[in-house]
Amino acid sequence: MNIVCTEPLGLSAGYFESLVAQYAAIGHTFNYYMDRREDEASLVERMANADIAVISNIKLPASVLAACKNLKYLSVAFTGLDHIDLQFCTEHGIVVQNAAGYSTTAVSELAVGMMIDVLR
Repeated sequence: MNIVCTEPLGLSAGYFESLVAQYAAIGHTFNYYMDRREDEASLVERMANADIAVISNIKLPASVLAACKNLKYLSVAFTGLDHIDLQFCTEHGIVVQNAAGYSTTAVSELAVGMMIDVLR
């Protein structure tokens, strides 16, 4: 299985290298990129041979997804799926999941903090 992380997601190259070794040990490849590119040509280049792709909030239209012939699973490392052509994914059997519950506590803490700031 070919796994691709299209951007750094705030993680270090050292961490990604540990994932490369872990996945290689069980017969998979893991490729990662330490820069964020949002243009369609770069996304197609990075994801073209991926079975699994990990992204954040980069827009993935049908034109990009159509070029990813092997794609079976799309993992969104954050919340929200509105930046992905879900209809295309459904029609082509691509499973899409996000990180449910990501930053839920932090969001509520921020909201309470902002309310306190307004009261000051």
